Amino acid sequence: MKILITSDSHDRWDFLTTAVQKGNQAGCEVMFFAGDFISPGGVKILENFAGDVHFVLGNNDGELVGLTRCLDASKNITLHYKFGESTFKETIGGLSFYMNHFPNIVNHAAQTGKYDVCIYGHNHIYNEEILESGTILLNPGEIQGYKTGESTCMIFDTESKSAEKIILN
Repeated sequence: MKILITSDSHDRWDFLTTAVQKGNQAGCEVMFFAGDFISPGGVKILENFAGDVHFVLGNNDGELVGLTRCLDASKNITLHYKFGESTFKETIGGLSFYMNHFPNIVNHAAQTGKYDVCIYGHNHIYNEEILESGTILLNPGEIQGYKTGESTCMIFDTESKSAEKIILN
């Protein structure tokens, strides 16, 4: 199974649109969004993804009432938010996934060895690594492209347990 992994769009709907198109073209069945979407205006773009979208909030997600209403009303987007924490924990494609916006939280989860794949955003820096525990630690970089000058996302294959960096700009 292929999974489109994105983060930190910061209202760059043009690059987010490209990421969704590339994910659909690659046959991705699931999409993860690791926070800092910002405003509800782009929810319709996520709805164009052919499969299910799993979404966690970041530290810059504004207009939370409008954003959460739009996400909750969507047929294919699930906002993972319970008890003040926006974290995703689920098994997909035979692998256990953990996703949170913040690297330090995800690093702690990854160190436990309880998850096959741990995903974060926040620092906008693309990263793929395998820890000693065997956990795969992933950051898709930034859709926004302002901090690093490169708009990126990734496609993760659950069978090969490998990620492909996708450059959007």
